Amino acid sequence: MPFCLLSVHNEFQHCMEEAFEGLEGIAIIIDNILQCGSNQEENDRRLKVVMERALKIGIKFNKDKCSFSARSLCYFGHIIGKDGMKPDPEKLRAIKEMSIPQQTRYRNMTSN
Repeated sequence: MPFCLLSVHNEFQHCMEEAFEGLEGIAIIIDNILQCGSNQEENDRRLKVVMERALKIGIKFNKDKCSFSARSLCYFGHIIGKDGMKPDPEKLRAIKEMSIPQQTRYRNMTSN
């Protein structure tokens, strides 16, 4: 698959969704697989199914990038946990502390 095409990300996303189709408690975002369960037993059962499916279709994981049985995780600027998804406080702090643009063109683009 040539990576110079803009649609390659969409195609890869589609392939990953097809590969893990029908599995409960997972979300596929490009090359990331987020898997969850309502308790440890359900989490372990779902993880086993995901790993078996990956093995069957030849997907390999980088163990250094994997996190198992986490209570929460930071992903795309959000904290995902048992209470749902919330903005990462560090990202919010960076926005709040951002200085007001001094260039008139930029200020006109970003103001109401």
